[in-house]
Amino acid sequence: GLGGNLSQMRDASVEQSDLLWNAFAYTQADYIPSETINFVAGLRYDHAGTYGGQLSPSFGAQYHPTEKLMFKVGFGRGFIAPDFKKRYQIFYNALQGYTVMGAEVVKQGLQELQDAGEISEIREYTLKNLPTRLLPESSTSFNAGWAYSPSNKLKLEGSWFYHRQEN
Repeated sequence: GLGGNLSQMRDASVEQSDLLWNAFAYTQADYIPSETINFVAGLRYDHAGTYGGQLSPSFGAQYHPTEKLMFKVGFGRGFIAPDFKKRYQIFYNALQGYTVMGAEVVKQGLQELQDAGEISEIREYTLKNLPTRLLPESSTSFNAGWAYSPSNKLKLEGSWFYHRQEN
């Protein structure tokens, strides 16, 4: 499969017009060497114009030693680039009294709130340690599990997973 999207933002308050594009390609294969074993493998490449790309493999296997018992394992990588919301959104919840700001407007937004007397203090340490630009997120996941169905009305399952997210 292939796909992509193109997004443009024009916002006078941000003082710029920005264009984001993302494209992806993927393939997947399913291999069943016997009635008790099933393998699925996939490969996806994502590319974001501003942030570069990543190749994301995935693999899964299931083993059914009996009709009632199944074991499974899986591995996968993922990638997502920051969108306009994460970069530029400014949302104020008057009922709860909080504001959410995108990474690329937070410094300007905090200064505007302070100038308007809506906040009393900006912690300089926090402000200095904010990223100047968001990086794309990438993740790695592993999982393993089992399922046992002693009857049609009862199914017991257990699983273990590890998920690491970066940026």
